Amino acid sequence: MSRHLAEPPCPNQAEHTPCPTGYLGWWSWAERMNRTHGQRRCGGCGRWAIWYPRAEGEWAPCWGCGEAKVNPALFGEDQELLCGGCVQERAEREKASARERLRYRWAEAT
Repeated sequence: MSRHLAEPPCPNQAEHTPCPTGYLGWWSWAERMNRTHGQRRCGGCGRWAIWYPRAEGEWAPCWGCGEAKVNPALFGEDQELLCGGCVQERAEREKASARERLRYRWAEAT
């Protein structure tokens, strides 16, 4: 049986951006923050715990691939920040899934 050891406190804790502690609360907060802020690693603990305001016009990373950049100003508050490639890939997956559901329904009906 292994025991989880508590991590030592970060020496740069004061630089960490305050955030919600709950799983769902943190994710919704992070999605909102990602529209206007960027992240960088903390020099003390190595976590991506420091959020900084993005410069005017600076683009955000795509939420799908993480490599492409997108302009958050072009997206609504309830839209995911996805690049063109990820939008196309998601549409193709949804089409394939719909075809599979239809195939399954027809197989059950016959």
